[in-house]
Amino acid sequence: MNRAAFFDIDGTLIDASRGILQISSRVKDALHRLQESGCGIFIATGRPYAFLPQEIKSFGFDGFILMNGALVMHDDIAIFNKPIPRSIVKDTRELCDANDIEYVLEGKYHSYLSKDFKAMEGFYESYDIPSKIFTRDFEPTDVYKMEFYSENERAPKIYKKLLKDKRMTGLFDTAHERNFEYYSASETKGTGVLHMMEHLDMPRSKSFGFGDGVNDVDMMGAVGIALAMGNGHQNLKDVSSHVIPSVSDDGVAVGIERYILGYSCSPS
Repeated sequence: MNRAAFFDIDGTLIDASRGILQISSRVKDALHRLQESGCGIFIATGRPYAFLPQEIKSFGFDGFILMNGALVMHDDIAIFNKPIPRSIVKDTRELCDANDIEYVLEGKYHSYLSKDFKAMEGFYESYDIPSKIFTRDFEPTDVYKMEFYSENERAPKIYKKLLKDKRMTGLFDTAHERNFEYYSASETKGTGVLHMMEHLDMPRSKSFGFGDGVNDVDMMGAVGIALAMGNGHQNLKDVSSHVIPSVSDDGVAVGIERYILGYSCSPS
């Protein structure tokens, strides 16, 4: 392996909000050619493993940066592993239970959702994440990330209260404040990239990042060449090396061919 490329999923390889639920054939071909050239390809996502589309799991990626850097895996081996302190998980669950806030506990391979949390189940199904992916019969010992959903008017205040713990950080849904993600403040996609590059014994200059969202900003600061999707957030574009076409225009394929493989893309 002579280089490494890191790819966000939502808004980069696929985009459910635009009805793009699978990686396009053009992008798949570019990813395969990239691997054949000796470049490792890695997923870098806020999702837990359980939330990855089957297409992503079976594609042949060389590794995964999961839950915003809390878990980093290469060839199915965890090379970095930092769950949320159990005391924080316990206190957070008690606070949510007392305020009618539903939650998911995201573990290494499985994510736990109580069968009583119907509102959260419906929320995920609206984003094409089926209820069958959740584990119901046991709770993970180690939790790397928590997600919340509630129609309760008190929920946004509770989420902001959780952010007072400086060991943790979070992300509100951009459309509303009913959904909230909660994870370690010390780990990001960027630290995940650095852990992977150290593991590969490879300089940062040999790395490339593809993303579209605010949680990709740290990743862009960690890679040698940062490629922001045309449909991406302006803050991300401002810190990136190049802006490539949107996900609907096969931007990942354009970026791979133009900036890594070193030749112009053929017309679609």
